[in-house]
Formats: sequence, C-alpha cells, structure tokens
Amino acid sequence: VDDLSLQAAIGSVVELLTMTNQYLDKIAPWKTAKEDLESAGESLYAALEVLRISAILLSPVMPTKMGELLARLGQEEQPNLDQVLKWGLIEPGGPIKNLPPLFPRIEN
Repeated sequence: VDDLSLQAAIGSVVELLTMTNQYLDKIAPWKTAKEDLESAGESLYAALEVLRISAILLSPVMPTKMGELLARLGQEEQPNLDQVLKWGLIEPGGPIKNLPPLFPRIEN
C-alpha cells in the first residue's frame, strides 16, 4: 500500500493509449479497408478493446467520462472482476453511435 502510485498507474494507461494511437497511425485501417476490410476491422477491434480496458482501469479516477465511454462501447454493465482485463468482450459488428466527443476541443 505504501508503494501505491496513482500517478504512475494513470501514466501507464495513458502510455498504452498513446501506443494504440501510434499503432493506428502506422496500420492506417481507413486506407487498408479499401483492399482488406477484414484486416482493417481487426485493427479497429483491437483499438476498441484497448479503449474498453483503459476505460475500466481509469474508472476510479474518471467515473463519469469512463462510464460514458464504456456505454458507447456497449459495455453498460460493469464486468465481473475476473473479466476486467479479459480480451474480446466487445461484440463484433455492434452498432456505432454518432455522438459528440467525450472531450471536446476547447476553442480559443
């Protein structure tokens, strides 16, 4: 308990999200979809699973926003503790909702 570092834990999740963004930039599924729709779908699915797991990990420090993100991913119910980090809980082919951004850009 003495070594609990909330800042380091949050930083690790942010690093995972940054790496996922870099992965998407490199793979460019929006371009791949023109030639290989299945591969593009797999890349996007992986990114969605990272978002889902990250939202669960960040829920204690951002409960409202992460709850909204999980709902958008079709994960309204809190998973069992043994499923929290389990891969593949998002149902493939689920609907995508066109909603405003969770974190809108601040205009100057």
